[in-house]
Amino acid sequence: MSVTKDFSDYDTLIISLRERDIEAFNHLYISLRKRLFVLALYIVEHEENAKDIVQDLFVDFWENRIYEKINVSIEHYLYRAVKNKAITLKKKQTYIASAKRELPYSVFENGYGALDNNELSKELDAAIHQLPPMSSKVFQLHYINHLSYKEISLKLGISHSTISTHMDRALKKLRSYLQKSQ
Repeated sequence: MSVTKDFSDYDTLIISLRERDIEAFNHLYISLRKRLFVLALYIVEHEENAKDIVQDLFVDFWENRIYEKINVSIEHYLYRAVKNKAITLKKKQTYIASAKRELPYSVFENGYGALDNNELSKELDAAIHQLPPMSSKVFQLHYINHLSYKEISLKLGISHSTISTHMDRALKKLRSYLQKSQ
């Protein structure tokens, strides 16, 4: 006969998490996920991104035993972590939007091969090949093959936020490379 623990008691929750009690983790996840999602959604204004933020946080929280390092309440930590992750993603999205305005329009709408200027097309191709492999692949899948972040996520088995990080890295390096070549 199993004894049901009262995870609403903070000490019981902490002790159970440190014992790797999956029921304690599930209790925490179920009791906070909706509120954390709403907070993330309020900041990033995109449902899939908000879901990814909350899911990634809980995965990291459990797999990396973050609960063992927390010196504030777990709830406070999770709210702060979601807020920080959402703000970081929002900044990345703003940066990517800015980078899109600076690169030629046809790169994003028609693929870089559709550029009128053959020389610029060659420079862009060279710049793409200098990117880190995963950033290059993500950039090409999104802007050349016209796949959505969701499709890329399924194809490569990486999260939406990881795709965003690779896109951020790719656009920053492409902009820098193209500015140097002018």
